[in-house]
Amino acid sequence: MGRFSGYLFASDLDGTLFDSKKRISDRNKRTIEWFVNEGGLFTIATGRTKNSSLSVLNALPINAPALLFQGTVLWDKREERSIRTYELDNLDREELIGDLHRLFPTLGMDVYRLDTSYMVYPSEYGIEHFRIIGEEIKLTPLSEVPEDGWIKLFFTQEPDILSRVENYLRERYGERYGIAFSQAYYLEMFSPKADKASSLMEVADRMGVSRDKICVAGDHLNDLTMLKAAHYAFVPVNGHPEAKALATRVVDDNDKGAVASAIEVLDRLIG
Repeated sequence: MGRFSGYLFASDLDGTLFDSKKRISDRNKRTIEWFVNEGGLFTIATGRTKNSSLSVLNALPINAPALLFQGTVLWDKREERSIRTYELDNLDREELIGDLHRLFPTLGMDVYRLDTSYMVYPSEYGIEHFRIIGEEIKLTPLSEVPEDGWIKLFFTQEPDILSRVENYLRERYGERYGIAFSQAYYLEMFSPKADKASSLMEVADRMGVSRDKICVAGDHLNDLTMLKAAHYAFVPVNGHPEAKALATRVVDDNDKGAVASAIEVLDRLIG
C-alpha cells in the first residue's frame, strides 16, 4: 500500500497545471510521478478538446479517465477512446447562432466536435485561443459544419460582451444547458448532463474511490462545481477569488508548481 493508495487527484490545466507559458514544470512532473508511484490515481479535468489535451495525456502518468470538454467527454488514455460522451442535444443551432450573431456581431463562435473544431465566426480572442491550444483554424460557414457530434459551443470576446451573452443564454434556456466561463474571454455552452463535478464523481465511482479521498486543483469559474464537490480542494494563488473562497488550501501559483504544491500539502493533511 502506497502513501496515496485510494486517492484520486484531478487537475485543471490552464492556470493550474500549466504555467503562464502553457508548460508543465519539472516540479509538477516529479511530484505527480511520486503521487502515482505511491498508489495515487491522477487525471486531468479540462475544458480543452481531445486534440489539445493529447500532449498532456502523453507527458504524464495519467491512470484514471480524463475529463475533457468540461467533463462532457471521459477519455481512456490506455485505450485511446471516449468511454462516455454527452453531446449538445436538442439545440436550435441555426436559430441560436443566427440570433447571437445579430445581437452580438463581434462575438466569436466556435463549434467543438470530438475530433474537429470549427470557427464559424472569428474574433481575435478565438484565433488566439486556437493558436494557444494548437487547434487548426477551420473558418467554416455554419451550413458546412456537420450537424451531428456537437460537444460544445465556444464563445470569445471582451468580458463585458460575454457577460451579456451569458445572461441572454440563461434567459433563453434556463438550466437546459451548461454555461460557464473558462477564462475571462471564453464562455462555453455544453450538455447539462455533465460538468466537472458530476464527471469527477463518475470517475471516482468507476475507479472505486471513496468521496473522502477525492482531491482537485483548479483556478477559475468553470472549476467551481468541482472544487465544491471534492473533499480536498486546492486553488493556486493566481486563481479567481470565487475559486479561492472554496479552497481547502490556497497553494503556490501556477508559475511555481501549483499541482506539486497541492500534492505536498495533501501529504501533510493526511498525516
